[in-house]
Amino acid sequence: MKKALISPEEMKTLGVDTVTIDNSIVSGARVVQIEDVAFDVAEPLFWVDCPDHYIQQDCVYTNGEVVYSPRVVIDLKALNNLNS
Repeated sequence: MKKALISPEEMKTLGVDTVTIDNSIVSGARVVQIEDVAFDVAEPLFWVDCPDHYIQQDCVYTNGEVVYSPRVVIDLKALNNLNS
């Protein structure tokens, strides 16, 4: 397990300007960073556990847990080659 640093006063929404795997829109507190080990932080920041494979920019903290909604990466060059 890794540690996710949460900023409860900053809200973030996933799935609005990016495409997520399940096309969901998820809102919650911003995950500032993910680290192997927690360190002292000033309030209101706090640490919670999160799985090792989570990527900070694809996470929010909502309903007491870190939610991971990975973005879909589309290779436009490969897509164009399919249409040629």
